[in-house]
Amino acid sequence: MIDLKYELVGASRLGNQQDVPVVITLHGMGSNYLDLRPSISFFNQKVIELHFQGSIEYANGYAYYIPRFFEASEPDVIGNAAEKIYEQTQRILKANHLEGHPLAVIGFSQGAIFSNNIDDFSSRVVTSGFGAKWQVT
Repeated sequence: MIDLKYELVGASRLGNQQDVPVVITLHGMGSNYLDLRPSISFFNQKVIELHFQGSIEYANGYAYYIPRFFEASEPDVIGNAAEKIYEQTQRILKANHLEGHPLAVIGFSQGAIFSNNIDDFSSRVVTSGFGAKWQVT
């Protein structure tokens, strides 16, 4: 998987405030990184926003993976994609000096599945995803 397109909002303004959370949004299949931006208001506080976009064109938007579970198992497909998102998140946090900030996630559909697979989040808003869990270590 190539690096995902992303948008980082508020890091230069709020990055020096260690208690300000970084909220990551992960959209569903056929959408894009703009889809969940309005959901940031769920947190009702100042946050740093990190919006990811899948790299695979799908319908009128993008996906993080295509669920071809007849080619590979669900844990392999989903786990590998979740690992790539986790790794890119860590690189972005480090490059922007945001390590140590609380992490939260808003996930829809595929994004909800990922949000249940990464343990680093202090809070989650999960919508329309199933709860199966493949551990990212």
